[in-house]
Amino acid sequence: MADSYDPSHIESDSRPYPVETRVVVGSSEGWFLQSRRTLLSQTAEYALRAASWIAAYSPEGPVRASDLSKETGIPAQYLSKILRRLVVAGILTSQRGQGGGFALTRLPGEIRFLDVLSAVEALPETGRCAFGYGACRSDTPCTLHDAWAPLESAFVHWAATTTLAVARRMEPHAARRRAARLPSV
Repeated sequence: MADSYDPSHIESDSRPYPVETRVVVGSSEGWFLQSRRTLLSQTAEYALRAASWIAAYSPEGPVRASDLSKETGIPAQYLSKILRRLVVAGILTSQRGQGGGFALTRLPGEIRFLDVLSAVEALPETGRCAFGYGACRSDTPCTLHDAWAPLESAFVHWAATTTLAVARRMEPHAARRRAARLPSV
């Protein structure tokens, strides 16, 4: 599990208002750069990260949770809960014991991001007014309707049409080195 972060490791955009804040978090496995402001919730981001890693590496056999945690930078306890939800949703299968781990139940091209996000209950609420007026309605639009409705539609389209087939192999530990941009400790 990740240790508490040291505020001296905080980097932020040079604008007066941060677009994205990044925090370097240390754990027994190394240093990771964690984003504090993203389009998706942390659970959604972790679920997509775990599922895509399994899609890229499970043809060699099941992926152990401990290896997945190390390679993706997802805290082991948090990852365990996500993996359980993905198994219950029928996206992953799990095997215990020697040679066990997690693998996809279908081909990566058959598993949509929408499926993964739904499994961890991380889909943004759709049809909601950006101003908080209840349901988004084109017959009585709020001042943000013309900007909000296409964004929501684009997100749903992305999640429904993008599959785990986009996952690609990376050099071992490359994701952590590239994300953290820190020298080896």
